[in-house]
Amino acid sequence: MSNSQKETSGGRLINSTVDCVCKSKPELFLKELNSADYEKVFSDEALVSSCISLFENDLNVSLAAEKLYMHRNTLIYRIKKIEKLIGLNVSKFSDALKFIVLFKAYKNLRIKG
Repeated sequence: MSNSQKETSGGRLINSTVDCVCKSKPELFLKELNSADYEKVFSDEALVSSCISLFENDLNVSLAAEKLYMHRNTLIYRIKKIEKLIGLNVSKFSDALKFIVLFKAYKNLRIKG
């Protein structure tokens, strides 16, 4: 099964919305993404993969940690590290959504820029 087939309709909606906004209004993301702290988080593959697993498992820390083959406390440590760096608690839905939108924008803008 390809990534596009695995992706939920919500994920496709987020991707297409972010792509559209990045093309038409990149300045909406640039101010926030220019922070060195976002660069630290988004360039850290372990932090990003931890967040993605958390999102894919409906913000269930125990299940996400199990899927990542790591101890639950390790995942909690990474979540707290992200919160310390960028102020988003990705175990909360609103912050998780903001994180994924900013991450998609970051990837989109870095590819183009």
